[in-house]
Amino acid sequence: MTALKLAWDAFVHEHASSDGRLVLATQFLLVFFLLALTLTSASVQHYLHDNLQALLGSDMVVSRYRPLPEAEKLRLRQQALQVSETRLVDITLTHLERWKKVRLKVVDGAYPVQGRLAVGRDPAGGHEPVDRGPTAGEIWVDPRLFTELQLELGQTLMVGGEALSVSRILFHEPDRILEGHSVAPRAMVNRASLKGLSLNAEKTHYRYLVNAGPARQREIASLLSTAVPDAQIITRENGRHPLALFWKRAENFIGLSSVLLFFMAAIAIDLAGRRRLSMEQKRLALYMSMGMGLNQGIVMALGQWLLGFLVSLLAGMAFAYGASLAVLQLLQAQFPGIAPDWRWVELGKSILLVFLLLLSFQLPGFIQLRSTSVVALMRGRSVPSGVLARSGWTLACLAGLAGFYSDNWTLTGMALAAMLCSVLIMMLATWLLLIGGEKLTRTGSGLLPFTLFVMRKRLLSKSTQVMGFGLCCTLLLFTLMLMKDIGETLEANRRINDGNLVIAKADPDQLAAIRHWSESTGSRIRQIRPFASAQLVAVNDRPLKDFVRQPSDSAAALTAPIRLSWSDRVPVNNRVVSGRWWPSSSGERREISVESEVATDMGFELGDKLTFMAGDELLDLAIVATHAYQPGNGSVTFWFQVPEAVAERSGLEVFYMGSMELPEDAWEKLSALWRPHPTLALVPLKEITERFDNVLAMITKLILGFSSMIVLMASIVVAASVRGFEQEERIKNGLLLSMGLDRFDCLKLNLYEWLVTASIAAVGAMAGSWVAGASIYQSQFAIAYRPDPVWMGSITLATMVAVCGIGLFYYHTSLKSSVGNLLTE
Repeated sequence: MTALKLAWDAFVHEHASSDGRLVLATQFLLVFFLLALTLTSASVQHYLHDNLQALLGSDMVVSRYRPLPEAEKLRLRQQALQVSETRLVDITLTHLERWKKVRLKVVDGAYPVQGRLAVGRDPAGGHEPVDRGPTAGEIWVDPRLFTELQLELGQTLMVGGEALSVSRILFHEPDRILEGHSVAPRAMVNRASLKGLSLNAEKTHYRYLVNAGPARQREIASLLSTAVPDAQIITRENGRHPLALFWKRAENFIGLSSVLLFFMAAIAIDLAGRRRLSMEQKRLALYMSMGMGLNQGIVMALGQWLLGFLVSLLAGMAFAYGASLAVLQLLQAQFPGIAPDWRWVELGKSILLVFLLLLSFQLPGFIQLRSTSVVALMRGRSVPSGVLARSGWTLACLAGLAGFYSDNWTLTGMALAAMLCSVLIMMLATWLLLIGGEKLTRTGSGLLPFTLFVMRKRLLSKSTQVMGFGLCCTLLLFTLMLMKDIGETLEANRRINDGNLVIAKADPDQLAAIRHWSESTGSRIRQIRPFASAQLVAVNDRPLKDFVRQPSDSAAALTAPIRLSWSDRVPVNNRVVSGRWWPSSSGERREISVESEVATDMGFELGDKLTFMAGDELLDLAIVATHAYQPGNGSVTFWFQVPEAVAERSGLEVFYMGSMELPEDAWEKLSALWRPHPTLALVPLKEITERFDNVLAMITKLILGFSSMIVLMASIVVAASVRGFEQEERIKNGLLLSMGLDRFDCLKLNLYEWLVTASIAAVGAMAGSWVAGASIYQSQFAIAYRPDPVWMGSITLATMVAVCGIGLFYYHTSLKSSVGNLLTE
């Protein structure tokens, strides 16, 4: 009880000081950030689970990007109570001179097998439930498509040469969840309506909605997993919402970003804890002189820290709950009806994680407390600071946190390498400038040599201070630079390389129609590459779902068919990263080259065997090379490329991808090209840039929010840095005043010190941003990194002025020192 009361008294006394309040504020921010992420994530996961239960539209769904073989289809119908086959295909619908990309659902007479459709006659009016889809000769469109094409009920739309009547407005589908997060306008037709239109297009999505009991579901799953390895099976019991992986990747990205905040928090805690540790040692030595044991004193110090963590936790949870409510309100557009949901297990895991991390930051201090003794207190002997040990331990803990959250080791490695480069440059510059500068100016006189001498005496602690400022500057500079450069570079790069219309997919007949149309309209085809649709089903004879362990962009994309291209020569916009490209006479060898970042994300190595389902044939291909995109010669490139002989022998269905340049008067004639070819996928550059602008707006909000956290944490780092050295500054100023200097000279001396600190931090920030830009821009955005020295210099200069201004603002309290105060202390 005595130890608990002493811990409480020490806690109250400590947090009455500025150092204690800074540590408490740092812990609060970290608890708030991580718990807000956890509460939001738990609510989203709960929503996705309930949404899956309510909107699957059947007991079981078999999903594939090609139709099931007739034998398996017959077995499925024999095993199930009811089966409905639907197809999803992206087409372009035209009305007069207007056109719109649409996700078309083709249904049979058994659709829907569970639930009811909601349709109406007015896009803004009420709707009624129905038990069956459209009949032959009808098409139902959603309200957005109805409005944007300016349709009316009873009008006729031409779809692949078939005249279909717009008879209803479609509001709800019971299997809508399977659309994932697609926001494309929707339309629905009966399969009997499109007998003249081939829907065996690349990425046509076949779905079989199945009603069956649990036992039959297991039998069907076992049968199809063997006979049709590329089929995906979703049930209410073990299914995963289409948005679940998307949200998991977003959660991992935010969690990985928090590593940087934890790094700055560790610096702030270390700086603010310098005087706290000294006070703790003196207090513990005093208690030991009164009979308290060393272990009991360590327990008391631990109890004091636990009280501070508990206060931070309670305050952080309250604010995190409020923040999660605000975020969920913003997510209503993506997740209609989402509500807050507390998941105590996930919340407990996050609390344990932040507890262990914050405890790890304090652990070196507790170890140093074990060296406390009464003799050391009486003799005034100082205990080694252990800066290097604390820094190494902190870096190890944060590396573990990065590994926990990372889903893209390439990007993670680049980000951490940039941070490490920045830290190393700052440490090297600090040591060279202070040690070398102090030696060179040792015989000189004036305030600058004396400034270098004083900073040299505090080399390790000054290095920590510089690293804190430098990392803050690096993160701010890179986030601002990224936001500026992506917007400026992408549109110009695409415009130069791709023309103003992208041919996303065209079969040979459609390509012939494009060539004829381009000649008649004065358009120019810039680039054309062949490809075939194939789906990766196994790696080294292991099913893909068993091979993938971490969610990533690459893994998510490989769950759907990919585009497999072929070339006997290295394409002009590619370069070989590792391995070797096959010779033109590759013979019977089945080889493949994989995009280098995809290979890294997926863990592919040279010599691995990839098994693709192409049509009804399995292709086994050995990885012999990895390649990467290089800008300047068109941007049509592919993740997977094989020799031409492989494509010829396999009899793959060929499609084409490329780009065109259209004159202004050709745009209004596009509907004439789409009307007979509705599955032709053409994407105007304007549409691409609009999508990019929407993404960029979201990224901008994320960057600004994250930058706000960085600025807040940076302010704490600056305050902790100043407060951590306040006592030394008082003594230094007292000594200078006793030597005849006035207060203006002390202020000028401090300005020199802050200029040196800010200059080193600025050099490290620019170097770190340059390394991050040179590596991340090319690999993540496929754009050349061209730094703007004037812009970077102006931002860095503004940051230096801000750092010096903040430092001088906090410094004015140490100028109140006097010779009398120095003698008293």
